[in-house]
Amino acid sequence: MTMRVKYINSKGVELPLSGDPYRLYDESLFDFEWDIDMSEKPDGRGSIINAFKKTSKKVDAAIAIHNCSDEEFSNQMNHFFEVTAVDVASKIPGKLMLENGEYIECFIIKAQNKYWNYGRKSNYKGITFLFTQLCFLRR
Repeated sequence: MTMRVKYINSKGVELPLSGDPYRLYDESLFDFEWDIDMSEKPDGRGSIINAFKKTSKKVDAAIAIHNCSDEEFSNQMNHFFEVTAVDVASKIPGKLMLENGEYIECFIIKAQNKYWNYGRKSNYKGITFLFTQLCFLRR
């Protein structure tokens, strides 16, 4: 991801995601898909579109935790969890904020080891965002 991005939890604590130690890797954050409400035509030859709608969606991404020792890695992951868990515990979404001022409300609901070895200078975690609004907004 080339643009600067950060996560801001519901308490206003910022977690930069485009430098060291955290770097977000995944452009699928900008993918979207409309849900389609359809019914069959009365003559049975095709469908009628009743409505298009967007609902919340889950998006998998990856973050790298760069340039840190094993102990620093553990500390950085604990910090990441502390910042993001506040929102889940309070049921109030944080914001994924882009450098141009656009943001989307979301929760980070999952983190799992992706490429992880003690002693490496970069380790990767898979994370899952739950986007609760339908598009990026401008502040």
